[in-house]
Amino acid sequence: MVNVKIENWPVFEDGEPVQVGSKVLLSDGMEHVVEHIDLFSSLAILYFDDTNECVTYSPLNGEKLKHMQRPVYDMDNVEIEKCDTVYLLESREPYKVEGVFRNMSDMVELTDKNGGRLSTFATMLTHQRPDSWEMVERDATKPPREYCRENGISAETVGAMDDERAIASFATNLVHRAKLLAGTEADIDEDEDGEDEYGFIFFPYQSD
Repeated sequence: MVNVKIENWPVFEDGEPVQVGSKVLLSDGMEHVVEHIDLFSSLAILYFDDTNECVTYSPLNGEKLKHMQRPVYDMDNVEIEKCDTVYLLESREPYKVEGVFRNMSDMVELTDKNGGRLSTFATMLTHQRPDSWEMVERDATKPPREYCRENGISAETVGAMDDERAIASFATNLVHRAKLLAGTEADIDEDEDGEDEYGFIFFPYQSD
């Protein structure tokens, strides 16, 4: 039996793994779709769906495959790039983009604020944090500390809050969201309000 090593799997020059459905830039200057990959002990052979040309790939020779950096867009037609903060539809939970896989499915690899990983279609993501009256109504029933943790205030900060500050931050944020939905207030200025590393904006309680 041939000992096939996963490190022999073909990758693009930016480190992205080549998959069936990936587009590879060939010698004719055009991108061609990978139809099949044969993996051997020290090399891989790639076959394409629209040309008789095949490519032999050997990591031992330091070879890297090329592809055009085709942009991948979210549901709002905004380009998704590594390290972006994005949101799933119907969710206010932020995710950090760890990788964008430019293939037939345009999958995006994400991490949540706890380091958990997931992958989803680019068209299921948005750069704008979703909100609705239903979400506001649902969130209004949550305990203030839980709400603050879910809306961008770190667990350490929440743990150091007294009850008065937690309730004030909870109420201020809910009221602001309601005003935005009602169209009576402009979006917040990120330079004036608190922001964590995921881009969650919160409203610090100001004591007298």
